[in-house]
Amino acid sequence: MFPTERGPVQCASLDDEDIHHVGYKPDPWNFAGWEHTKEGRFDGRWDDPAGNWRAVYVGECAVACYLEVLAQPLAFF
Repeated sequence: MFPTERGPVQCASLDDEDIHHVGYKPDPWNFAGWEHTKEGRFDGRWDDPAGNWRAVYVGECAVACYLEVLAQPLAFF
């Protein structure tokens, strides 16, 4: 766990769990390329609004990943 100005961030690792992801060819597990941004920022719900970092979304089932791709970000700023 490490602190941020918006609260702590924590990561977890689970063995023997299947996860799903929607990504770009040819390497769908890599971060999305910066060419997929709008004005230098990604528009996913959990992406950094300042455009400093990128996220790789994963889900327990494929439907969760597809729904996340369709979800619109909330306006916090």
